[in-house]
Amino acid sequence: MKRFNITSDWIASKEDFKYYIFSDESTLQLEGNVDYITTTDKRDPRRLIGTAKFPRKIHVWGAISLYGPGPLVFLKRNETLKKENYSDILEEFLIPFIDTTMGRRRAIFQQDNARCHVSKYTMDKLTSWNVTVAPWAPASPDLSPIEYIWREMKVWIRREIKPTTTNELEEAIKEFWSTQLTQKMIKKYFVHTQNNIHLVHSALGGAIVDKWR
Repeated sequence: MKRFNITSDWIASKEDFKYYIFSDESTLQLEGNVDYITTTDKRDPRRLIGTAKFPRKIHVWGAISLYGPGPLVFLKRNETLKKENYSDILEEFLIPFIDTTMGRRRAIFQQDNARCHVSKYTMDKLTSWNVTVAPWAPASPDLSPIEYIWREMKVWIRREIKPTTTNELEEAIKEFWSTQLTQKMIKKYFVHTQNNIHLVHSALGGAIVDKWR
């Protein structure tokens, strides 16, 4: 119902997302992105090809808007995102981005409903900074353009860079964000998201077939 309601509101207001800042966290890893299950025979060692028990990972937080790429923040190894350090990220990186682009009076900040995002501590901080927070529906990656940016990043890194160490992976992430993530690419996924709004609404908030590429 929340997916239907939020898309109804956007359609009614003819939302163009001109002042939206979409944010999210993503995890990129060197091993174990694909599980190749080649047989149902448990004795066949090929069943384990492509898996990794402890894959090497990098966790990032990022934000985008129609103005272009926003901040990209690398989380510390094994760092758990909690309300305090999440709010620190917003204060240090999001607020300056808003102030140098669209200004706090016009900006609308989108985040999903993760506990650290919607905690009273975080929401009080955002209120004190005069940042408007958009309502969000759970399980709605098809309504957030930054989700498609993460996918583009992972595909590009896997095809073009093929990193073998976490240092190489981190450098690849930085390269994508600074050279590949253009305003044109961002606009493409904002338009894609706007198309999805109508599909989700037509499905009464249900799941849709999302041909993202």
